[in-house]
Amino acid sequence: MIRNWRLFASLGLLATVVYTADVSPALNAACMLVVAGGSVWACFAGPRRHGAEPRTAWRLLGGAVLGGLAGVLLRPAVEGLPGLWPLLADGGSISSYAMLCAFLGLMLRRRQSIDPHAVLDGLIVCVAGALVVGVLLAAPAAAISDRPGPVSFVAGLYPLFDVVVLLLLVNLTFTATTWPVSLVTLMGAMTSMFVGDTAYAIVGANGITYASPLFDAPFLLGFVLVGVTALHPSVTRFGLAARPPVQAWSARRIAVLAPALASPFVLMAVRDSRGERITIAVAGVVIVALLLVRAITAVRSQTAAHLRAEHQAMHDALTGLPNRYRIGRELTDLLARLEPDGRRRVWVLLLDLDGFKLVNDGWGHDTGDQLIVEVARRLRAAAPPGVPVAALGGDEFLLATAGDDREAAALADDVRDCFAQTFPVRGTELTITCSIGISSAGAPFATDCSSSASDPVFTTGESTRPGTAPPPSGDASAGFFGADSAADAGSSSSAGSSSRAGNFFGADGFSSAGSSSGADLAAVAEALMRDADTAMYRAKAEGPGSRVAFDAAMHAQVRERIELEVALRKALGDGQLSVVYQPIVDLLSGRPTGAEALVRWTHPSRGPISPATFIPIAEDAGLIGAIGDWVRQESLRQVGEWRTDGTVGDAFYVSVNVSGRQLLDPGLPGQLASEMRAYGVPPACVAVEMTESVLVDSTGVAGRVVFGIRELGCQVLIDDFGTGFSALGYLRRFPVTGIKIDRSFVTGLGAGHEDDEIVRAIVSLSQALRLSVIAEGVETRVQRDALAAVGVTRGQGWLWGPAVPPAEFARHWHARRAAALAGQTTAT
Repeated sequence: MIRNWRLFASLGLLATVVYTADVSPALNAACMLVVAGGSVWACFAGPRRHGAEPRTAWRLLGGAVLGGLAGVLLRPAVEGLPGLWPLLADGGSISSYAMLCAFLGLMLRRRQSIDPHAVLDGLIVCVAGALVVGVLLAAPAAAISDRPGPVSFVAGLYPLFDVVVLLLLVNLTFTATTWPVSLVTLMGAMTSMFVGDTAYAIVGANGITYASPLFDAPFLLGFVLVGVTALHPSVTRFGLAARPPVQAWSARRIAVLAPALASPFVLMAVRDSRGERITIAVAGVVIVALLLVRAITAVRSQTAAHLRAEHQAMHDALTGLPNRYRIGRELTDLLARLEPDGRRRVWVLLLDLDGFKLVNDGWGHDTGDQLIVEVARRLRAAAPPGVPVAALGGDEFLLATAGDDREAAALADDVRDCFAQTFPVRGTELTITCSIGISSAGAPFATDCSSSASDPVFTTGESTRPGTAPPPSGDASAGFFGADSAADAGSSSSAGSSSRAGNFFGADGFSSAGSSSGADLAAVAEALMRDADTAMYRAKAEGPGSRVAFDAAMHAQVRERIELEVALRKALGDGQLSVVYQPIVDLLSGRPTGAEALVRWTHPSRGPISPATFIPIAEDAGLIGAIGDWVRQESLRQVGEWRTDGTVGDAFYVSVNVSGRQLLDPGLPGQLASEMRAYGVPPACVAVEMTESVLVDSTGVAGRVVFGIRELGCQVLIDDFGTGFSALGYLRRFPVTGIKIDRSFVTGLGAGHEDDEIVRAIVSLSQALRLSVIAEGVETRVQRDALAAVGVTRGQGWLWGPAVPPAEFARHWHARRAAALAGQTTAT
């Protein structure tokens, strides 16, 4: 179809040249028939081929071409005939104008582009055009007395038809965001036809209805351009809604309006007939009136656009609630109204929906957006009058109030009650909770929240522990390149004491002078939102539905986390990370069958930093992928060297951890295969460990990546088994080769029956599924013997030593020494 429009344009231009040469009437008629027929075919075939809408409009354009063709062909035949015979040609031409106007009207409606400014601009141009053609062309044509009155009347209407078409075309072009090729060619077609009509109008003013075939050449060229319009691929953009930003007085509009505004004055200067001058004056008054209306609507539109832009800048687009900027100003006003010696404080409650991502993933983002709207409605209805409610984006909301701690607690309870009932959204009943962070400031804006943190109002309740929550323990991530035993977790560097480091300004909070300048109040408002956000994240760590009041110690922990993230990024490039290896031992023989590769970080000034501290930071900061890739490559390189120098046997394997984010990379199996080839490590000597959370999605990207890893021949192990989902169905769907029993089940072995039975059940499950079993955290011979008694074949833990650097591992676990060490361990 792309070649079709180029071919049609070439052939149409050739036919126009031949027609202009006027070789013979028969050849002229053939050229006209071929081009017009091709244009009609294009109007039907082109939009259908490209899927352009509305299809009816393009059929009307094809009909307009047919009507124009009839008028052109009949005009020479009826020229000179007596009576009303000349009107036969006019019938075809007038029907062509009618269908062309209908085509443009349908397009304007489809594009939703009937803009009031464009309509007024078109009316101004239309009145001016009607005035010019009426005075100069239509009136003289209608005044011809040697032909029937209807013929003269119709001859005078043609210029006015052009003005109407011009009105619609002005609307179409002024409301187009862009000008595709099809719009440009359509404008060219209309311009060409206007030229032809103008030529006929000029000779028609002298009583001539037809002069020569040259007068029809513009119509032929117009037919060619109509065909190109319908065949070009950009025809699909005609039917798309396209409303550009309001431009009341753009340069393009002024360029069109200026001649129209000048036309009455020019005509007044060149015409001296009293009747014509009255007509020109009346038209001038109409044009001026339209211009005044145009100016008023332009001012109103600009004002409305300004107000709309201001509202959009200060309100959330989805919920219509004030946004962060607007609520900051309202907080500033609340702070300014505080009495210096009063007990009232400004309280900020920032809440975040728990598990909102699951709603988006399970029901779609449209449902998630509708849930946000419903939550906003409930919060606004529950908030007392005068309490602003804001939407901060995503699934975060903020409420602010001035009062004592009892009023703040009552507001927090009202917020929590909003989530007590299900949310009916798109035919689904959704249950969701929120985590709330609370901050406050009182005159003169001291920021120690000890009053709120220690007040019974905020220290009671099933999940309210203000300011006392420890940093995330990292239970789920400590095993990921993490601690090889519980004792190792104690080596982490603490966040440090918080003391007064979390205050906003200075050591004692805001300046004791209690400055209330606008800049200071705005800074206080921003700090309140920041601290409520910090408390909200602590509440989310507490568990769904929690609420936590901010205290200054949280600032120290936030700064500590930020500093560690910056240091961790630097550590990746400075060689501060290292890989250590903890043996995985056969319980019966005591020989090492493999080793788990674990990452360690030794900071130049802080010293060793526990994986339980920096691994969660790496996850949040998006560094876990780079760390995981480096650990995997380094461990494969090391095992390759050990296999070459005989440190380990052929069956020895290395176990590497992968995070959930790494498993979202479809290229991971290919990278792993390339690395194994590069370092000479067989796939059977590589085990990939992942947490049970990965098992939830067996059909997504992570599931496909796991299957790809297993297809390479690598082992697939589930780490910390028993602490997560632990579902038999998940194990059956995934190509899992083994599980690692979490240390929490190993600790109590030999001391009670409960842990023994749990481990026995896990082993039975594994044997039924033909999975290998490794016990983590083995620290005593009693635990080792209990594990062996229930069928566990391999263990890992401090009984055989901690994770050590590669040189020390090689010295202690060299293949030739391993047998002797194993014999000693068995004997003891």
